[in-house]
Amino acid sequence: MLPLTLLTTGIHQTKWNLTFWSSVFWLIVPVSMIAMQLWFYLIRIDAVKASVWLFLCPIFGFAYSNILLHEPITAFTFAGTALVIGGLYLAQKMKTGEQQ
Repeated sequence: MLPLTLLTTGIHQTKWNLTFWSSVFWLIVPVSMIAMQLWFYLIRIDAVKASVWLFLCPIFGFAYSNILLHEPITAFTFAGTALVIGGLYLAQKMKTGEQQ
């Protein structure tokens, strides 16, 4: 992606400050490396439980955006969250029902 980025952006406009490098570090280490290792660990233990955690990502995204960026949480947010949680509950209930 670096060649495409260099061709399509003005690299001279980049501010190489602490905010930039902190953001790059955050995207590389916790978001990419640690998250992928955790994901592979969860898949190795139980793929179904790992997929449940994947479906919780939007809910954590709403919470982080509200706390860090002061984004409003609306009725649509609650409705979407309720649908996700309801779907996860039904999937888990169906899984435990099949094992019995």
